[in-house]
Amino acid sequence: MRRMEVNPKVNSYNAALSCCHRGSQWQLAWEFFESMPSRMITPTVVSYNSTISSLGFGTYWAWALQIFRDMPSLGRVMPNVISYSALISSCEKGAQWQTALELWQEMPKKQIAPNLYTHNSTISSCEKASEWQLALRIFGNLPTATIKPDVISCSAMMSACEKGGQWQQSLKLLQMMQLLNISPNAYSYSAGISSCEKGSQWQRACVLLEEAFLFADLLCHNGALSALEKAALWATALHLWHQMPDARSALGSHNRHHPQFNHVQPLH
Repeated sequence: MRRMEVNPKVNSYNAALSCCHRGSQWQLAWEFFESMPSRMITPTVVSYNSTISSLGFGTYWAWALQIFRDMPSLGRVMPNVISYSALISSCEKGAQWQTALELWQEMPKKQIAPNLYTHNSTISSCEKASEWQLALRIFGNLPTATIKPDVISCSAMMSACEKGGQWQQSLKLLQMMQLLNISPNAYSYSAGISSCEKGSQWQRACVLLEEAFLFADLLCHNGALSALEKAALWATALHLWHQMPDARSALGSHNRHHPQFNHVQPLH
């Protein structure tokens, strides 16, 4: 546009910033945003939101927070729900759960209602910090906000309970997902299995693994294997390991020379 002597307007910059955000190019987003005043272009709330979101990919949460705080004074624009959501997500990626929680608590005071994405990012922030009680408090706020939790909310909450050694709560969340017609994914089952493993509930871990057979990943199997190991059920663990596709291919011709691998005890 400049080579063609066409001066980019704010919408052009916003489109470029949005592209940088979608492409995880936080350095370019920062350069575009910083150059706007020198081009006599006043950033809009969209400009700020895209830049804050982009900085989250580079875990530059402090820069994102500074830009956010400068919006009313320098930018003369007020943050909206997308601004808060973008910043909380940036804090979550930067392991700044206290700041994420403070921002979530600040929103009602600013007459801004958190959306599902805001709640999920705040829950994930607390989950990563093993603050399961705070995560549960935020999760419990969803019905009062007339927002239905999704698979991300429930899975993050299950992971928080797993880290807090609350296997019963984790299983209750899995049951709640079924009541709400929310289909659990591999991450949900992995968190549930790991919770059972930490709670020495190897039978429940194996049941969950069977439920997740369509999309059980390595973490699901590892959690069940660890639960069996703690219960000293080596034969059952060996059987389970043998059922894993990677394990079968790893054994390969080795199995033909060791037929006992084909006659291990079944799960019970």
